Amino acid sequence: RGPSGPTGPRGYSGANGTQGREGRPGIAAGDVRVFGGSTEEGDELCHFPFLHEGVVYTRCTTHGMNQPWCFVDRARSRWGFCDIEIEVQQGDSRPGDTCKFPYRYEGREVTQCEDWETHAPPNSQSEAHNGVTWCFTDEEKDRYGVCQQEVGGGTSQPGDVCSTPCRTDFSPRPWCYSSPDKSRW
Repeated sequence: RGPSGPTGPRGYSGANGTQGREGRPGIAAGDVRVFGGSTEEGDELCHFPFLHEGVVYTRCTTHGMNQPWCFVDRARSRWGFCDIEIEVQQGDSRPGDTCKFPYRYEGREVTQCEDWETHAPPNSQSEAHNGVTWCFTDEEKDRYGVCQQEVGGGTSQPGDVCSTPCRTDFSPRPWCYSSPDKSRW
């Protein structure tokens, strides 16, 4: 992956020096709307930066969750899911596909990436996918992709996402490589 490009109208930076993606109308660059979680009336936007478990976040994170989230207050007492697109990789998705939330699957309303071991996508391979989450990338539920998850700890850098499926060998917690050359984890 090359250097990040300029930031788009909603705060998405582009890859390999390209312009970032357009956001939804009415949201300023860097503003991220929230929903669910422990939000209260009046909680509309993420509060950045925020500190969580010793890491400073300047954007939404998937740390500890299957969907991006953030704190909505300075005291870090309330949080919400970020109303942003979740990029996917692998699966049978197409380049640039993102999760299409919410949707109904197996009789449930799904609002975040699903754990592969608990709810595998239809017609998927039966091999183990420990620590992998996925979502549908089209409204017809014909395509799915593996959700990119931000990583923290190890030798990763802020903003790194898994470049390999998560593993549990050599560690009590799932881990993954966060660079294509496997120099960061």
